Order: sequence, then structure tokens, then C-alpha cells
Amino acid sequence: MLRPPWGQVFTALPPAVRVRLARWLLAERHEWQSFDPHPWRHPWLTAENLRATREFSEQIWAEAHEVSRGVDPCRLRFGFVGNLANNLYVRRAALRRLGLHITQFLHPDERYAMSHPAWEEFEGSLTEQDISLSALRAAWGEAPWPEDVVQLPQDREVAERVQRLCQAPSAEASAMRSTLPPVDMLTLLRCLPFFAAEATHRRLRGQDALVACQSLPLALFAGPPYLAVQNGGDLWFEASRNDRLGVLQRRGYARATAILATNPWTFAHARRLGLTNAIYLQMILDEDRYAP
Repeated sequence: MLRPPWGQVFTALPPAVRVRLARWLLAERHEWQSFDPHPWRHPWLTAENLRATREFSEQIWAEAHEVSRGVDPCRLRFGFVGNLANNLYVRRAALRRLGLHITQFLHPDERYAMSHPAWEEFEGSLTEQDISLSALRAAWGEAPWPEDVVQLPQDREVAERVQRLCQAPSAEASAMRSTLPPVDMLTLLRCLPFFAAEATHRRLRGQDALVACQSLPLALFAGPPYLAVQNGGDLWFEASRNDRLGVLQRRGYARATAILATNPWTFAHARRLGLTNAIYLQMILDEDRYAP
């Protein structure tokens, strides 16, 4: 028997029921899903297992190279999503030298100078008292600001539009659905705070493929295929939480085509969290630019 889409069912409910259901779906769970304070002690991290993982990863990259034979990557558009401590921008610097078109997308709420590409290009210094992005801009000078860097504001009205939909009569609620992000209503209600970044999601949908670190929900809700990169606490701490952020971080890693691991600890976290898509890839770095 065919069932109507969940969004149609939701908008057909009486407004009072919709409001109660929305509140229940938005309730937070402040607890750990699991946590490992010593990932370097994980019993799986033996020399034999790590050698086998490296051999398996090399097979995957060989297969990927064969599948992509004849494809000119310079004709594709890539988006690097998130940039905590310039983790992705240093990779971008090397890949752009090969002719790849890569746009750096920052988290809408990123205000830390050392997570902006301009910090990698900055020849000056900031005081310990203020290492904000605004301080970096003030000290920048007349040099061109790094190009192909996108940071779009949050849409704080998404939650208000959802609230109005919950309270509206069924006919009006159905019509209002088109003003909301293009995901199923259940996902929208469960993950509502993250859809304030819908302007970023729309820009990301124009890319052919993504690489994401720091905030996996940005790539998860964008649409294009993506690879995930661990920066540090994004997989270790945030994915271990059982609140909305933790659930979406784990889902973001699980839905990635692959998690690119440069540190054996990534495999310890992956096994604990039930992730089966981690493979080894050496850190991509411009060795002429980042040299002693």
C-alpha cells in the first residue's frame, strides 16, 4: 500500500498537533553516544591492521583512478566545506596549482582568524587579546583578499517560517511548504537549526563534488557527493555526542563517499562509531610553499 509523503501527513494534521509534534522532534538529548579518551590505545591499532588498511586504501585509489580515466578534473567545480585551522585551505593551495577550480566555503558563523584563508596569506601578526576575523581584516592592509572564498549569512527566519507553518490551517500550511528548504518535513523538523545555513546549501548544490571538515551537516544537506576529512574534535568529540549536532556529524561521516584519514586515530574513532568508509590518504600539501 502506498503511503503519502510525510510532509503531506504533517500539514494535514490539526495545528495544535503539529506544534506539539514539532516541539517533541526539536527536543535535545544532552548526553554522549560514546566516547574514547584514549583513541591511540585502541586494540585495533596494530601494525598488521594498519598495513592492511594502507594496502586496501591503495586499491581504492587505484580503482578511483581507473574509473576517472578520461575525465578532466579541471573542468569540474569543487567545493571545500569548513576550514577549521585552515585544514582544507592548505590542501586547496596544492590542488589549485594543478589547475583545479576549488571554492572555499566557510561556516556561516566562523569568526576565528586562523580558520580563514586570509590567515595563511597574512604576513603580519595579531594580539592574543583579539584573534577574530574582524581583527584580521583591520590588520590586513592593501593586499588582495583571498579569492574564491564564500561565507554566507545564516537565515534566522527559517525557524519562524516553520513555526508559522505549524500553526497555520492545513490548506495554508501546504502552500507554505514551498518557502522552506527542499528536504522532507521530518528531517527539517529534527534538524531545524542547521537549515539556517540554507543559503550556503544552495551555493554548494552548484558544485560537482565537495570535501568537508568541521561541519559535516553543511555537506550532508547540500546534495553533491562528498569526501570527509577529520580535523580533530569534529570526529573525536562532536561525533561522540548524542545531541542533534552529534547525530548529524555521525550521519555526515557515514554518508560521505569516504573519510580521508591522515592519522591512525581516525580508524579508532571509525570503529567505535560504526563507520566503515575510512581510507588512508597522505596529507595533501604544497611542499614548495610549506617548506623550512
